[in-house]
Amino acid sequence: MAETKVNPTTASADTLENVQVAFEKNQKVIIGVASIVLVIFVAYVAFFHWYVPQQEVEAQKQIFKAVSYFENDNYEQALNGDGNFPGLLAIGNKYQFTKAANLSHYYAGISYLNTGKFQEAIDQLKKFSSDDKVLGTLALGAIGDAYFELNNASEGISYYKKAVANEPNEFTTPVYLLRLALAQENAGDKDASIKNLNLLKDEYPTTQEGRNAEKYLARLGQ
Repeated sequence: MAETKVNPTTASADTLENVQVAFEKNQKVIIGVASIVLVIFVAYVAFFHWYVPQQEVEAQKQIFKAVSYFENDNYEQALNGDGNFPGLLAIGNKYQFTKAANLSHYYAGISYLNTGKFQEAIDQLKKFSSDDKVLGTLALGAIGDAYFELNNASEGISYYKKAVANEPNEFTTPVYLLRLALAQENAGDKDASIKNLNLLKDEYPTTQEGRNAEKYLARLGQ
């Protein structure tokens, strides 16, 4: 039986014709989808390269006064503003895509913690994120503090562990390692407490917490 040969030129022409027919048949849909993609792209560029930077500039101006109140322990005005400047809560809501809004959640959380509103503190601090090894750890540790104030020891211990594991450093790690060890002692987990106190003593001997570790170990019979 003779083999049927396909003319490449004819096959190519048929393919192009089929593509053209398919395009013409679906032209409105294709153009519609392309238009939507273009609109989304333009909106994305405008939002993140024009709108957000403008919002950042404004938010940085607004947060300056709120932080000033925070640093002077005027937590109510820091949170809610003074009538002339918005507070941390308003900044966090209005400028939510900015770095200033992210930072406002940290300050708001600590403000709530200092005014005894512990669940509100947790809610704000969980909205905060940071690559800064100190600030990020302080936020995690503060959540742990708030949970303990709410008598939720298991969550408090969980967040102290996160604070200890988050970018270990000489400034924050000894603080939360000690709090973790004491919390574990209070929870009846003596072995875990001893382990962390020894770690504190061995890894951070020059810190105040490291020097105090021996005292707590002696209390546990070590």
